[in-house]
Amino acid sequence: MGAARRHPIRLVLVVLLVWLAASAILVVLSARDLRQGVATVQAFRSDAAPGRLADGTAETSMRDAQGSFSSAARRLDNPLLAPATVLPVAGRQLRSVRALAHAADDTASAGVTALGDIRQLVDRPSAAGPGRLLLVQDATSVVERLRDELRSVELGPDEGLVAPVASRRAELREALDEVDVTLDTASRSLASLGSLLDGGRYLLLAANNAEMRAGSGMFLSAGVVNATDGHLALGEMLHTAELLLPTGVPLEGDVGARWGWTALGREWRELGVTPRFDETGRLAAAMWQRRTGERVAGVLALDVPALAALLNATGPVTVDGVEISGATVEQFLLKDQYEDLGYGNSEFERSQAARRDRLGELAGATVKRLEAGEFDPVALASNLASAIRGRHLMVWSADADEQAGWQKAGVAGELTPRSMQLGVLNRAGNKLDPYLDLTAEVEVAPNGTGSSVTVAVRIVSSAPAGPPYVAGPFGDLKIEPGTYRGLVTLSLPGDATGIAVEGGRLVVAGPDGPTNVAAVDLDLRRGETRELTFRFDVAAPMTARVEASSRRPAVTWVHDGVSRSDESAFDLVLAG
Repeated sequence: MGAARRHPIRLVLVVLLVWLAASAILVVLSARDLRQGVATVQAFRSDAAPGRLADGTAETSMRDAQGSFSSAARRLDNPLLAPATVLPVAGRQLRSVRALAHAADDTASAGVTALGDIRQLVDRPSAAGPGRLLLVQDATSVVERLRDELRSVELGPDEGLVAPVASRRAELREALDEVDVTLDTASRSLASLGSLLDGGRYLLLAANNAEMRAGSGMFLSAGVVNATDGHLALGEMLHTAELLLPTGVPLEGDVGARWGWTALGREWRELGVTPRFDETGRLAAAMWQRRTGERVAGVLALDVPALAALLNATGPVTVDGVEISGATVEQFLLKDQYEDLGYGNSEFERSQAARRDRLGELAGATVKRLEAGEFDPVALASNLASAIRGRHLMVWSADADEQAGWQKAGVAGELTPRSMQLGVLNRAGNKLDPYLDLTAEVEVAPNGTGSSVTVAVRIVSSAPAGPPYVAGPFGDLKIEPGTYRGLVTLSLPGDATGIAVEGGRLVVAGPDGPTNVAAVDLDLRRGETRELTFRFDVAAPMTARVEASSRRPAVTWVHDGVSRSDESAFDLVLAG
């Protein structure tokens, strides 16, 4: 009798143990699938290059991740686990993990579809005019559909979760939020691009990195790009020396307070004394309207590295019998083209005019290749992304919505209250900037209420003895050939106080929009080295953002023994 009673109990125990073992196996296998999927997605995010988007490898990676997530979701949906979902504590954890698996599956599935659509867009035959506009519109639809799908993803319960489950849920929530910001940026950027292509009239400023301003080369050529129904046409490129205004555009705010002593507002070559391209673009548009009577919708600025980025996508162009490619354009425009130019002789004006024509032809030939669709779209996307990170391509729009799109795309050239940027502004008219080597070494120490920051700047000149057009001097300047005359400028965080400098005369100091700026005179002879020390305080430890300078060569920043180039922006922790 007792044995008979014990038999069903033993049976129940066996069934219970089998159920627990099977459930445990399902959960373990699901966890393995989830880990594999997450690893695949992380690898994809770390190498989401345009080439992977175009050749289908990114889609394959995301499809593999979806397979892992889908497998995990199916295992967790197994009826064997249903009884566990009603348990008060363990059931909540299981329901949450199952919801997360389904959320990951849904997210990956939406990503697979979007990546497939992107690949089809890239594979379309090259199109110009209305076809180009349609491509932008279709890309916008893909981005917005993906954003809407991801916003509808449900993550399940968020209360009463054990630490590991809560942590995974928080990570997925954060990742979805980051993707949402990225997709919103892409949508706004595409909208601005569509507006530019559909009837935009933009002033194009071509900057020369052989003669620098703050955060850009000096703007030595200007012309208008007309876009009509997706078609692009570049008008005549004029040398900005020919566009001097009899009466300058009034300077307002910080720009006027800091730089009103220059010819800014009437002399185009003074543009860029502030690295805030939102101010430079606004001022350039006003100067163009006063000089020509024409109103423009915005301003585009590109320099020699940006032109190299375009040529890397279009292939070489031939100008005045010379084949120029993305690999050779910097050497040609920054150095080689000056080799046969004299100064102060009868041939100078003729050769100077030929050089200007050659620059115009180069820009025009490149735009024609782009207009005809003669470019590799993957190479164009990759190279332009790099150019944007280096401030080699910047855009300003008079329309607030369009400007918001350019801001989101990171192409507006604006500074923030935590920005830092080192520049050297050429004021001698020579072409010596490629021969300056700049290093900024940062030291931070606590001062009781915050941090004291020291930026030790070292400038080394390797200027050549000639040719005269490179080494100068020009006009009435009483300096030796190869002497660099200019200003060293340092943009500092907006809450910086106690700004001081050692080793030079401080000629500009004060607010510049969201930042502060300090500028020091510089006269540097060929082969010399100059050292300057900037000091300032911040009220609390902060993370500054070192902005790209667009210099060639780039500035080297050193902090805590680590060296970084400002070819693109990076964060710098100002904490002692």
